[in-house]
Amino acid sequence: MVKEIEIINWDEKLPEGFDVTDSVKKDKGDDFIDAFHNATSYKVDEYIPPKEETPVEKKTDNRIISYKDFKMIKYEQTKPIVENLIYKNQLAIFGGETGAGKSFLALQTVMGVSAGIPLFDYFKTEKMDSLLFQFENENFDVKSRMENMEGNVTLQAGSEDWMGNCMVVPMNPKDEIFIDNWERMEVQMESFGFKDGLLIVDNMYTSTDKEIQTNHDCTQLLRIIDKIKKKFHISILLIAHINKLETGTKDLKVEQLQGGKTIANNVANIMQIHPSTASEDIKIAKITKGGRSGRNNLYNQPFKLNWCDKIMGFKKGVAIKNIATHFEEMKNKWEYELIVAVMDTHNFRASDYFDRDKFRDNLPEEYKDKDNPKYMYEKKIDRYLKKMCDYGLMEKIAHNDYMMRRQEIEDFVA
Repeated sequence: MVKEIEIINWDEKLPEGFDVTDSVKKDKGDDFIDAFHNATSYKVDEYIPPKEETPVEKKTDNRIISYKDFKMIKYEQTKPIVENLIYKNQLAIFGGETGAGKSFLALQTVMGVSAGIPLFDYFKTEKMDSLLFQFENENFDVKSRMENMEGNVTLQAGSEDWMGNCMVVPMNPKDEIFIDNWERMEVQMESFGFKDGLLIVDNMYTSTDKEIQTNHDCTQLLRIIDKIKKKFHISILLIAHINKLETGTKDLKVEQLQGGKTIANNVANIMQIHPSTASEDIKIAKITKGGRSGRNNLYNQPFKLNWCDKIMGFKKGVAIKNIATHFEEMKNKWEYELIVAVMDTHNFRASDYFDRDKFRDNLPEEYKDKDNPKYMYEKKIDRYLKKMCDYGLMEKIAHNDYMMRRQEIEDFVA
């Protein structure tokens, strides 16, 4: 494009260096006006700087570099967010059957990582912003559970500062499940500005309209999740269901996850849990996929997650030598062995009616020993009596007034 410019010409009689300021002082600018009218015009081509195009690497491009250049590049390290369980910018899964306690694990994780305290009183965490989307439980239940856990988290963290890092999206009663909630999650995270943190989704099954049991739909969902993970530079923990174990199955394997191998092959870490038939206070945990970074001594080694009333959450227990023993039939459970043992004591043979004191006094010795894992503390007795009443093996007549249903017990354990 051609542009025209004009260069003014001062009267030759004016002194060298004479300028506009001098003209204003001398004659209120008359000399400048004369110089402007005597200007010389020039035509020039306009200079347009070339556009700097940002190189875009296409997915089909092959980038070959020497090892010498390769080792000079700084890549982000895959650091653990929760040691052995969740890694930075990776996708992880906690999976289990309905009623296995998955939602408690989700709450412990979002609060534990927000506070930077060991998860399950064992696994080291990196403190960071954590966000829980939950499509599983009522808001009242989630709030109550978190309030019960709050005291222990604050005690371990040393202050309440962690609460600012911990975020929850309450479930809107009008929200639907089994629709594409990932689009809504993406919009909400973008609006809030959430990034570089841990996202927990409870649970994967109800968060989507995809049929995750089919490879095609499962792959589509994983593609959506991966896009969100990269967009917000976050790590993601999915709470997932496992298919009901086939009769005779006494182990935990990745193939049991809903989504099967398609899911298992595209996540970095998987931990599966299952209720133990040995006690309602014990869950079996097993890391069935051990991640892509660091040594993991617990990979494929089942261990206990013990419920603790004091922290209203789980604590990591000892390794399990024989996982099959935790899948035994209900008749072999300790609860039924205990009720038979109590029922056969002298005091109960004399009368099937009892109160809490009578029940406690007639417990086998190992259940009275505070140092024994079988110790029956007061809350455990409460839960035990209620459970036996629910099963119809005891009857609650009035407050602190019970009766053994001897015939039902004998029929049940026969």
